[in-house]
Amino acid sequence: MSKQYKGIAVLGSHPATVEMAPFGEEDWLIYACSPHNFECRRLPRFDAWFELHKPIADATRAYPYLRYLETIDKPLWMRDDDAMHLFPTAKKFPEQEMQELFGPFTFTSSIAYMIAMAIDDATKLNIPAIGLWGIMQASESEYTYQRPGIQNLIWEATKRNIEVYAPDVSLSPPRMFGKIKRVIEFTLLIAGFSLGASLALSLQEHTHPAPQKPSTYCACTTKELWI
Repeated sequence: MSKQYKGIAVLGSHPATVEMAPFGEEDWLIYACSPHNFECRRLPRFDAWFELHKPIADATRAYPYLRYLETIDKPLWMRDDDAMHLFPTAKKFPEQEMQELFGPFTFTSSIAYMIAMAIDDATKLNIPAIGLWGIMQASESEYTYQRPGIQNLIWEATKRNIEVYAPDVSLSPPRMFGKIKRVIEFTLLIAGFSLGASLALSLQEHTHPAPQKPSTYCACTTKELWI
C-alpha cells in the first residue's frame, strides 16, 4: 500500500521563508530548485529537484552547482534535452502534458512549472495540500511577469479542492475582477505590496480576512472574493 502524504512543499530559495518548509515532516513531499539552495544553504532533505532552464548552461548556474546536480540521488526534472545525459537521475519534465492541463500561458517561471506538477501529483496521489516556501515574488520582474502564472496555478489548485498554504509573510490578496462571489482557500506571494493597498486597489469592500487555519509550519487565509 502506497504512503499517504499530507502535502507537497514547493520551494523557491528566498531566505525569508525557505527554511520554514516542513523538512521534519516525512508525510510532506519536498520539491526544490535553484542554485541558491546549493550555494547559500543545504536543504535538510528533498524528494525531487527541478532544474528547468533551457539551456541549463548559463553564467547564472555556476559549475559547482552543475556538478552537484550530477551527484543527487533523487529525480532531477529537466527541460534541456541536450544536457539530460550528463545527469544520472535526470527525468524529462512533462511540459506538453502540463500545458495540456493548464494552458500554455501560465508557465512564467520555474516555480510555475513546479506548482503545475505538484497539482498534477496531488490529484493523482490524493494529496490534499500544497505549501509554498521560499517564494516571495519580490523583484520587479517577478511582480510584472512571473507572478500572474503562479496566481493562476493557485486558482487551478483551489478548483481541484487542493488547499494552498504559505507563511504569513507571503500572504496578500490578488487582483481579481468579475461578478461571481466565491469562497476559496488561497495564498498569494507579493512582497513590497501592502495588504491595505492591495485591498483598496483590487478587492475593496468585498474582501475580509477570516481566522487563520491552525498550523505549526505555515498559515492559510480564507478570503471572500468577487471574481
